[in-house]
Amino acid sequence: MASVADIRTYVYGATYDSWNRVRTMTYPDGEVVTYHYNAAGQVERLTSNKQGRQSVIVDRIGYDKEGHTVYTKLGNGTETTYTYDKQRERLQVMNLTADGQTVMENRYRYDAVDN
Repeated sequence: MASVADIRTYVYGATYDSWNRVRTMTYPDGEVVTYHYNAAGQVERLTSNKQGRQSVIVDRIGYDKEGHTVYTKLGNGTETTYTYDKQRERLQVMNLTADGQTVMENRYRYDAVDN
């Protein structure tokens, strides 16, 4: 059975811009994550401020003309690229690299009804 001393309250908060997109998220430990958007309104970068220490969570996100994510570069330098089937717009390959070396490569296949 939990005692009164075991009860904790965690406060989470978010702010939004005039387009109702998340601008900042504040976590219980005080970390504030800021969302940065490109001209098309897509998230392109995430930064963090925790106890006055600035860091980059996501350095860059790239999109193709259909709006699919084609690459993501994290603050630690790892990069993920995504390749899509042009006709069905389904993910075919996801490739993760770190320090110029492939760490993981996933290939996807789908049946006739895209399962």
